[in-house]
Amino acid sequence: MHRRNQVLMILGNMRSGATYIAQWLHSCGLFIGDDFYRITPENPQGYFEDKRFVRLQKAAREEQLQLTEPLLPIDFVAEAKKLLLANRRAHRQWGWKAPQTCFFLEEWHQLLPEAKVIVVFRPYAQVLDSWKRRHIEAQQRRKNKVAYLFHRVKLTAGLGIFATKHLKNWILMNHFILQYLEIKNPKDYILIELNQLQTHDKQLFEHLTQHMGFHLSYQDIKGIYPAEALQKEFKLPRGIPRKQIVEAEQILRQLRNKKTFV
Repeated sequence: MHRRNQVLMILGNMRSGATYIAQWLHSCGLFIGDDFYRITPENPQGYFEDKRFVRLQKAAREEQLQLTEPLLPIDFVAEAKKLLLANRRAHRQWGWKAPQTCFFLEEWHQLLPEAKVIVVFRPYAQVLDSWKRRHIEAQQRRKNKVAYLFHRVKLTAGLGIFATKHLKNWILMNHFILQYLEIKNPKDYILIELNQLQTHDKQLFEHLTQHMGFHLSYQDIKGIYPAEALQKEFKLPRGIPRKQIVEAEQILRQLRNKKTFV
């Protein structure tokens, strides 16, 4: 018999704020790993992603998409059970954050039907803008200024293709999240929009501790999540298929309709 654990999955599309929530929960005392995925210039504070969960899910995703042909096929369920057992033995309450989790929610639900969940989402236009700025900033760090200017022009010229790719991913990951929430008890998940973090962190903390049973120490999220100009208008680049935008709008409405905090 394993002792009862409180487990929290932190879900969200990339560039949507899941890292801020993971960092905040870590500061509040929730174990989310002790060997985190790499720090990069884009995220100087780190991603707060447990390497074990990232590596397993990345490898399984590559095999799923047939991007690689591993010498030994990955038994995702067997390896996931090992991770769960290790954490159950070491911690009474714990969780993890990794974007790839969204692709394995059916498997995780079979293994962890009792898991609590935090989902953070961000409007697709803001996510696309964030991806664009991240790419430009990465190019600015190039020592070769000619190469930087070349890639800047290349990105601008192909912005529609770039945005279409990332919008497709936003739709897919949030679609999987919404499917997963349909089979979860509403009492077991929190759905919050990124722009609510600074104004609803106390409500979020109370929900986690009073309704979900986690034992945490409150920390003001303002010290972690910087105020951003989220009220500005984000213009979508030309070239994105109309059908894709319509689908993204539908998913955004569904996410907002399920928000825990109004």
